[in-house]
Formats: sequence, structure tokens, C-alpha cells
Amino acid sequence: MNGVDPGRAQRRGWWLVVAGFALSRAWWEWRGVRLDMSPLGTYWQYLDPEILRGDFWRSLFYLHSQPPLFNAFLGAVVAVFPGHAELIFRLAYWGGGLTLAVTLYQLLGRLGAPAAWAAVVTLGLVLSPACIAFENFLFYSYPVAVMLLLSAFFLQRFLETRRRREGVIFFALVAALALTRTIFHLAWVVVVVLGLLGASRRYRMGLGRRTIMTAAGPVLLVAALYLKNEMVFGEFTSSTWLGMNLATMTVQLLPSEEKQQLLAQGKISDVSLVVPFEPLDRYPPRFRMRPTGIAVLDEVNKPGGDPNFNNLAYIGIARAYQRDALASIREDPAEYVEAVLVTGWGYLRPNSESLGLSGRNQEILRPLESVYRGMFLALPVAEPPADDFWGLVWQRMAQRGLALELGLPLVLLYGGWRVGALFRSAEGGAARAITLAYLGFTCLYFTLITVTLNGREANRVRFEITPCLVVLFAVLAWRGFCAGREMWRRRSRRVDMRPNERAKSLQ
Repeated sequence: MNGVDPGRAQRRGWWLVVAGFALSRAWWEWRGVRLDMSPLGTYWQYLDPEILRGDFWRSLFYLHSQPPLFNAFLGAVVAVFPGHAELIFRLAYWGGGLTLAVTLYQLLGRLGAPAAWAAVVTLGLVLSPACIAFENFLFYSYPVAVMLLLSAFFLQRFLETRRRREGVIFFALVAALALTRTIFHLAWVVVVVLGLLGASRRYRMGLGRRTIMTAAGPVLLVAALYLKNEMVFGEFTSSTWLGMNLATMTVQLLPSEEKQQLLAQGKISDVSLVVPFEPLDRYPPRFRMRPTGIAVLDEVNKPGGDPNFNNLAYIGIARAYQRDALASIREDPAEYVEAVLVTGWGYLRPNSESLGLSGRNQEILRPLESVYRGMFLALPVAEPPADDFWGLVWQRMAQRGLALELGLPLVLLYGGWRVGALFRSAEGGAARAITLAYLGFTCLYFTLITVTLNGREANRVRFEITPCLVVLFAVLAWRGFCAGREMWRRRSRRVDMRPNERAKSLQ
């Protein structure tokens, strides 16, 4: 024993994390960082707040462009707290930030990280400019990041304690993710359930029946959303925007002359001559729909003038985009592969450079951004000649930060290794192995969907899995440190033995 009480060290680390979070938020509040409320009522993903306030349940039922949970949160706040919505949103996001900090610290401890390392990693994330910027951005990115990390925490507890309560919370969070973000598809939910069943059987944990019982309700709830959209809108999905998102990475990247040629050949439609996510009057008149009497489906523009992309006409428009996008891929698959590579390159950009974040907040956070860029080994590199491809690649990597550009792919590879290791051994215990496999699978799945189907603002989207990536990094780094320390000890023992061996040879 070295005299250090692990429980006492854990408590000290906990208080350090809480104090660091509270002091940092107080500091940035004093410096003028504020919650950006501008997305409310203007962003594509949000329904008109006035409609939500006056026709809450029907509006959510007829919401087809997005899963309903985040709009339900927005509508509930503006309806229940009129005149105080900004304060409630700020308190909710601060509460989410504190939850993120405490959960990350405790999860790292449960996965075997010592208290000091867990505290350092946790503070490194929650004090980062990206975390502070997204915490002050009224968008679903921050709540999704918190819920995803919480799901891993309760999965680990469910596997370790085998209590039904933890299983219910885990699957409720999984369902909440699917009801908030389209990227967490019903297929992801099903794979998570089946993977947990398979891992439980693989390690003889006896959790099969309990897993089925606790997962049934949440899975059926998510499936009900998909079935509702199939019955009402003819789309078995939680969002009808797939076609428009895919078009941004395919047909919209074609030169105008090539698009005109494909249109003349009947391979694409005239809808692809319009950039996706444009106001309704930019599209051909055939997409106009008769009024339904339901405001969220009939409203063309929100009160501020922004388009209502939940208008019923956009379902047909998205279907046309999807047909054209698939035709474009068949016509020139190399173009799509190039778009995926470009999106993947953008995916590696720092989260704090995301479009949509408050410019005022980013300006206030700029000194902190400079500190973090230095920590991620961002280097000033002179502009290379325009024809020097590898020089340009090196310059971009150096400017963004070598630790980020090289470290993020390494962490994703480690996540994939954890998934494969699940079927070989349970090093560190089954609960640890399964939780890390869940994190690895989710990060890889999320990355694959982002870079192949949604090229818009890939680095902004990546923030949603950043806490999970941090967990994988922390475990990998600690594992590497322990392996290096063990190698050093073995080498030192061999060196210490050599004089004794020489002395014996002389006797």
C-alpha cells in the first residue's frame, strides 16, 4: 500500500471536477458568453414556436422532418414558461453540462482509470472551447452528447449490478436518442439490443431475459414512430430529409452542364436543378400540395420568413432528390467517393470551428481556443505552392492540430478493436468490455453515417460523440501508459540482474 485511499482520491477528484465546472461557467458568464437563442424559430429542424405553443400535440404528431423529442422539449418550455424561456433553457443546458462532467468522471473510474487521470481528462473536455460553445447553443448537439454518455454509464452499471432499474434507464436513453436524432436509426437500436443479448450469452451473464424485458418498451416506442410515419406519410423513417441530405453529396456536386445532360437523358429530374433546402417557391409547381388544415404541414414560411421544411410538399421533393442522388451515384460513383473523402476530411476539423455557433461567443473564447490549439499541436506553417498537394495536406493538418488529425482516426480504430475484442476475451471484466464495445460501435456507426449520408457541417455533428471518443481515448492512453511502465520495469529488472549474473560467473 502507498498510503493513498482510493475512495478519498475518488471524492477529491469528484469535487475538483464539480468546482472546475462551476468556476469556469461563472468566469465565462462574467466574460459575456451567453446562450444563443437565435436557432429558436429559425432553424430548419425546429417547428414554429407559436404553432408548438398553440397546437402542441398535433404539431408533434405531424412532424415528419425530424424525430419529435427535441421539438417537444422546445415547445414545453415556451408553453409552460412564457417570458422566461431563455432562463429555463440556460438552466437546462448548465444542468446538462454538470451532468456531462460528473458522468464522464465516474464512467472513467468505473472503466479502470485512476482518479487523477479521470479528473484531468474530464476537465480537459468540459473546460474546452468547443464544450462551452455548444453548451451555449440552443441546438440538440449538446443534449445528445450528454444522453449518449449517460447511456454508456448506465449500461456499465446495468452490466455490473444486473439491476433492472439501470437497464430501464439505459434503454430509455437509447430510445431518447432515436427520438431526438435521425442518425440514431431504429436499426442502431436493434443492433444495440441484439449485441447486448449476444454479449450476455457469450460471457454467461444471465441477462438475456432481463435485457428483453427492459428493452421491449423503448424499442416498441421507437418502432411506433417509424410506423406512424409510414402510415401517415408513406415513409418508414424518423425524418423525411434523407433525399435532400444525400443530394448535397451527389447530384448537387455535378457541374451544371452535366446535370443538364442527365436531365435531358431522363436520368434525373428538374428538382436537382435547385439546391436542396431552398424555399418552396424555388421548386417546380407540381410539388404544391392542397391545404390540409394542419398548420405544421401547410405553413410555407415561419413568422420570421424562414422556410418551414415540415411543409408536406417537402416529402415529395425529398423523394425526387433521393432518386436523382442514387442515379448520380450509379452514373459516376467516383464523384460520390470523392465527396465522402472530402466530408471525412472535414469531419476531422475542430468542433469549435463549427458553423452556426455564436460568433460573439467564439470571439470571447478565442484566447482559450489558442491554448487548446497549442495542446493539440497546431503549428504555423507557411502557405505551400498551389500545385503542391502534399504540402497543402501537411499545412491543413498542422493548422488544425496534429494530435487531432492523427489522434481521432487512431481512437476510432481503437473503438473498432474494442468491438472485435468483445468476441475474443473480456479483459478487465465483462461489464468493461461490453461498455467499451458499445462506445466503439456507436462512434464508428455515427462516423460512417455522417461522412456517407450527411456532408453538411460534419465537424459540428461530430461533437455529439466527442465525450464518447474522449472515453475511448482515456482508456487507450492509460492502457498505453501502463504497458510502457511495465516494459520499463522489466527492462530495469534485467539491468539490475546483470551484475549479479556476472559475479556468479566469476565464482
